[in-house]
Amino acid sequence: MKIILSSLIAFLLIVSCKRDHINNKCLTPFAEDKSISDNFGNPVDSNVYYFQEATFFDLIEYILDKKTGYKYSSIHDIKSFSESVKIPLDQLVVGYDTLRYKPELEFFSYFLYKLKEPVLYNFYLGKEIYRLTYLGSFGPTLTISLIKDHRKIFLKTKTTIDPLYARFKLRYIPDEIDSSYISKWPTQFNFKINETTRLTRKDYDNLVGLINKTKINCISSHGKRVPMLDGATWIFESHSNKGYHYVIRHSNSNDTLRILGDFLLDLSPAKSEKRY
Repeated sequence: MKIILSSLIAFLLIVSCKRDHINNKCLTPFAEDKSISDNFGNPVDSNVYYFQEATFFDLIEYILDKKTGYKYSSIHDIKSFSESVKIPLDQLVVGYDTLRYKPELEFFSYFLYKLKEPVLYNFYLGKEIYRLTYLGSFGPTLTISLIKDHRKIFLKTKTTIDPLYARFKLRYIPDEIDSSYISKWPTQFNFKINETTRLTRKDYDNLVGLINKTKINCISSHGKRVPMLDGATWIFESHSNKGYHYVIRHSNSNDTLRILGDFLLDLSPAKSEKRY
């Protein structure tokens, strides 16, 4: 009887480990730097970055004219571009530049700070947190966090009544905006939704299943970026006692992240928000 019971417990532990694996081998250790945030994830000041600066770079797509050596930035594919500018297709080639885009890092950090969100990469906060951040060209900025705190599982949803001029803060050179207009910018966002919703273990297990199926924690934090006019930025972060990972994708290259994003949005009070 004892042997049977021991075997059953061992089997349940194996099943539990498989279910809770969550691509742990791909997570990075926490920074544990008290000059960034405290043990609760509170940033020391408004200048703190919410993502590691050392990892924050993109591959930016361009089209190279092999004859002239000129690099073009285009929202069109290479064939359409060739036809539009009357350059032979065999004279063009797609290439990528590595770019550490600090203004975007500042831009994302600005919104997460204003939304009073914790920094997730610095210290383990004693609970599992899976956070979606959605920033569209139009409409509200939102964060949705599925949190597992021991046996308690819940969802925190925040969306803003998002003034577009707040977005201009890092999109334009300050000299191009009237200083009196800048002085009118709000110091905090007004919340459209700021709710906590209880979830079931099944909700958590379903998210874990999607994380394992998509291998989101094992894909590159940044993808290849193609120039685009409008759209949205989707950010997914994993935070557990095994470490941290984030993935950022834009509307035209976020198929994997979108699976997780749509799942969290559908669970949340913000499920009716338009998605791009």
